[in-house]
Amino acid sequence: MAVLNAHDNIDIRVVKVLTNSLAATDAVAVQAGYAPYRMPMLKAGVELYEFKPVQAEGDGRARTGLFGSPSRASLHAKAYMIDRSILVIGSMNLDSRSASLNTELALVIYSKQIANEAAQLFDNGVAPARACRVELASPAVLAVLAGLKSTGSPMSPLIWSTENDGVVHTYNFDPQAGLYRNVLTGLFMLLPVDSQL
Repeated sequence: MAVLNAHDNIDIRVVKVLTNSLAATDAVAVQAGYAPYRMPMLKAGVELYEFKPVQAEGDGRARTGLFGSPSRASLHAKAYMIDRSILVIGSMNLDSRSASLNTELALVIYSKQIANEAAQLFDNGVAPARACRVELASPAVLAVLAGLKSTGSPMSPLIWSTENDGVVHTYNFDPQAGLYRNVLTGLFMLLPVDSQL
């Protein structure tokens, strides 16, 4: 899901994206196709959020295991809001495969009220309790990680920030995904399958 906002007739757009986290996705291969695009999007100024696994009933904590979230609840619909006045929603991905090979559809709704309601749903979806904010690691964080390299700490140029039980947590790897899913994603990233995703 993406939200585009123009500010005061300035030709600058703020793009916010909410997609699945590795822990919440039901398609690890697709996550491997998406992962290399995080850095370019962030460097271009995109605000990037990744949906966390759905919380279990009871204590409110997301359940994860070796394979990530057992609920495997994930986002699949594609929705785009432009200036909180136009809503585009459907099954079409923004790729050449969806445009020329698959049978896809998208509905364009020119309604400020409906687009604004969808944008409010988006705002709720990117709340720290529901999603991780993905950002480029600062030089200070990278320096700390370099110092931890000998301990086997992951050396990611990205950080994930989220809130669990009212406490803010920051990670330098895909949180809640489990070792198996992280390794499997890495293996998929080695394969030349980008054109097939």
